[in-house]
Amino acid sequence: MDPIPAQTRSISPSPNPLYGLESVLQDEPIGVENEPTVQQVPASVPDHQELRRRSHTEPSDKDDVDFNEADQISEITDLNYPRVNCPEKIVICLDMSSEMNKLSFRSRSGDKFAPLKLIKRALGLFLQTKLRLNHYHQFALVIMQEEACWVCDFTYSAREIIHHLEEYSSTSECTSFDLSSVYNTLKENVELPVVLGDQSVIPPSHVVRVIFIYGRSQCQLNFSDKEAQKFLESSPYFFLDAFYIHEPVADDNKCEETFNTLCDLDCKGLSYIVEISRNPTKLHDYMAQLLAHPLQRPLQSDTAYKIQPPEEIR
Repeated sequence: MDPIPAQTRSISPSPNPLYGLESVLQDEPIGVENEPTVQQVPASVPDHQELRRRSHTEPSDKDDVDFNEADQISEITDLNYPRVNCPEKIVICLDMSSEMNKLSFRSRSGDKFAPLKLIKRALGLFLQTKLRLNHYHQFALVIMQEEACWVCDFTYSAREIIHHLEEYSSTSECTSFDLSSVYNTLKENVELPVVLGDQSVIPPSHVVRVIFIYGRSQCQLNFSDKEAQKFLESSPYFFLDAFYIHEPVADDNKCEETFNTLCDLDCKGLSYIVEISRNPTKLHDYMAQLLAHPLQRPLQSDTAYKIQPPEEIR
């Protein structure tokens, strides 16, 4: 299958086979003691409208740009670094606004699920799978309401993060959110790796990846200060992936504006930015796509998750 050009690509690739775990639609808490049982679930109600990701060469509505993103993208994406499975320090930034507790996801069988419940289960499976791929990965947790709050420092234990995810159940009404609080919190708590010598030969001790999970359709995203973002993005070993959960796009919500703002966070062209609306199957598909190591995965515009029949493979 030929890659889809970035200029026309929508962030809704064909589902991959890593979906449908039995624990997703049950009430038992996720633990790390037992292996998850893999089982297909019925296809969910399709999205009514999908958001389109703007390419990096496509002009935005912003007139003032603090730094030349195109130059940064060219410089970083051409960087020749070792494509190794070095340890990741993954910071999960989870939205805890009241919109994350609305019943907006529905399966074909008619069952309804709150986004927060589904994303917590998907995160539990993500954490366990990442540790099976490399048990030196570490995880931290940031909770986002009116501002970002660092609640759990880096740990090798998936159980500890899962415990915090289950512990934080209360949400609050939020009218705005400043992305600066996320980057300032990361700058205060995250140590960026430094490679002394030839970066094309010597791998880093670790990479830092932020998984930004945001679920607000009515809340305006602001970005008052970009200094911390510039500092973090100056490292070739800092990555940010965005996971946007939203209501169907309409004139009376801010889904499209929010999604465009999240796309603008991808300063290097290396982020995976996905969006999902009311489809539990796709939610788990997209979370599975984030399992790939940022030093080893292709650009998102080059990915294809459809399995070809054997007769089509040459």
